Amino acid sequence: NLNNADFYYNPCEIDIRSYQLSLGQSHLEGNTRLSLPNGNFQQFLNEARINMNLKARISNSLLEKFITLPKDLMPLEIKLSAFGGLNDFEFSNLEFNQEAVELKGKLNVKDVFSDAPISALFDLKNIKIINSKLIEIFPTSYYDQISKSLLKYKSFVGSGTLSIKQNQLRTDLRLVNGEAAIVNQSLFNIKIDKDSIKLISFQGVSEIEKIDLSPLHSRLGLVTSKFKISGGRGNSGGFFFNLDADELKLDKKVIN
Repeated sequence: NLNNADFYYNPCEIDIRSYQLSLGQSHLEGNTRLSLPNGNFQQFLNEARINMNLKARISNSLLEKFITLPKDLMPLEIKLSAFGGLNDFEFSNLEFNQEAVELKGKLNVKDVFSDAPISALFDLKNIKIINSKLIEIFPTSYYDQISKSLLKYKSFVGSGTLSIKQNQLRTDLRLVNGEAAIVNQSLFNIKIDKDSIKLISFQGVSEIEKIDLSPLHSRLGLVTSKFKISGGRGNSGGFFFNLDADELKLDKKVIN
């Protein structure tokens, strides 16, 4: 339902200065301006400029139309500010807030409507994972597959970057929990078709520092390790993995 709108139009610009939409318990409000400096729609892809600010609250009942979720799932709140051309668009502020996960970052996407391969850079300013709430965002059919020990950990906070260019996805992420930390840098080689994205190979380096494993088993303690992991798709189409651990410390004792 369109509850309210302030609309302005001329041959070079469509300016929706404010609008409010609702569907059940879901709500969206914001403003959007689409400008075409010369009013030439034949050059729309190259010359059109968009500027928008949106704020939304998406209810469980709407999300369930796309995926099966717990009935008592708390709403998802989204805020974004974005601007640019259709082939160089930037989300200068992108926020997702839910009971179990909070995320804030900046996203730049290029060549979505061009013949060149799509490229993107996501600058993850902050992410917070509330472990004790994680089980509440998964469908009930998955409850038995989630280790309840994971829910005992305090919240992880982190930051990093994800980028895709020339069929390569690069990630550089860091998660911190008190004195504990998980750091990972990875490179994924992918093949993008019209109907699918296929992983061809990957390689990564991870460091784990002072992660407390006692919630998993009472005889375990703090673990510190640095390891490399890689994998690829064989001739038969199956996937193979390689793991190489430089060092593993459990409660300051080196394990070979």
